[in-house]
Amino acid sequence: QALAEQRAGTRRQEIAQAKLEDLKNAIAPALAAGPIEVVIVGDTTIEKAIQATASTFGALPPRSTASGPVFGAGVSFPAPVAAPVIRTHGGRADQAIAYLAWPADDFFADMRRARATQVMADVMKLRLTAELREKQGATYSPSVGYSASQTWTGYGYLAASMEAPPALMDGFFRDVAKIAADLRDTPVTADELARAKTPRLDALEKAKATNEYWLGQLTGAQADPRRLAATRSVTAQVEAVTAADVQAAAQRYLIDAKSWKLVVKPSAR
Repeated sequence: QALAEQRAGTRRQEIAQAKLEDLKNAIAPALAAGPIEVVIVGDTTIEKAIQATASTFGALPPRSTASGPVFGAGVSFPAPVAAPVIRTHGGRADQAIAYLAWPADDFFADMRRARATQVMADVMKLRLTAELREKQGATYSPSVGYSASQTWTGYGYLAASMEAPPALMDGFFRDVAKIAADLRDTPVTADELARAKTPRLDALEKAKATNEYWLGQLTGAQADPRRLAATRSVTAQVEAVTAADVQAAAQRYLIDAKSWKLVVKPSAR
């Protein structure tokens, strides 16, 4: 705990002492010779975008098209653990966090499977919420997330977590294991499938009306055209996810022996 507080203090000090000149010096080499990707979204036309780019970035001297350094190369999921890793905090004595994660594939290993895995994670959240909040009253909002990297080959993960009193941590792991087993063994119902897919599709349609969505989707597409294929296919692929797809994803990823667990609990006083 003391080490964590020391590191946090160091980071705050570094941020407070940072100067604009430091940023200029850090990015100057890339601006001078590195590849630049320009993404323009908003109320404009192709002709205006070309003209604006030609008179600014396009007027810079020719530069290499070589890719920059790959940060985070070799990133991997941690080794599985039978018992949770324990960490402590110095906050309230009635607050603790349980976290459980499973390794998964990267996004481009199979885009359709990645869409199905996301729907499976949404179904798991529905079930975990029903069990932990509505039935047990253990926590208000348990979390289930899925991340499939579009950068690092072979890297992705599913995770579930809960904030609750320390005495409920063991029950969380049992409940998640039970839900995971049922997802592996039994196809989800049509109602569950619809309750998982519909909000995701609705949110996607709303996001498509924003510049922020398109900025995120188009960034990196010049270097990796697969991103364009992913953007064009997302709605159809989510709509096409079946109960069998969800079960197959659960069978592939929700493997108890591969999971990593963490509990953050109050420190002894």
